[in-house]
Order: sequence, then structure tokens, then C-alpha cells
Amino acid sequence: DLAWPGEIFLIYAARSTEEFAFRDELEYLQRRHRNLHVLATMPRSEGTAWMGPEGQITTELLQASVPDLPRRRVHLCG
Repeated sequence: DLAWPGEIFLIYAARSTEEFAFRDELEYLQRRHRNLHVLATMPRSEGTAWMGPEGQITTELLQASVPDLPRRRVHLCG
């Protein structure tokens, strides 16, 4: 919210779309701050419209989602 100028990556795992905490707020912040990158992953539950990554946070997911991973600020949740 203080508009830190660096790139920020939030990688978030949830059990379902219902448990995706602060989803609306994170989407708003992404629209407001181009340097904020949010990636959520969760199982595809029947009856939901989730089209993002599926499953847990893995090394492969991190490497594919965060360019130059060793030099980045990454926040993990889940």
C-alpha cells in the first residue's frame, strides 16, 4: 500500500476458491500496482471456475512463475 517500487511476487496456495483469502483485495492491488504479481494455486473443485495452476507450491511452479528467482523478493502463503 506504500507503493514500494520493487517487484513483489506473492505465491499463494489454498485448498479451494472459497478459501482464497483477500482475493478481491489482491486483484485490486494488482490493478493499482504493476509491480505486484500474485499467483494462486489450488485444486480444481467441481462447480468452480478456477482456471489457474492446480496443486501445491512446488519448485517447478516457482521457477516457472518468478523470473530470476534467486534474486527476487517472494512471499509464500499456503
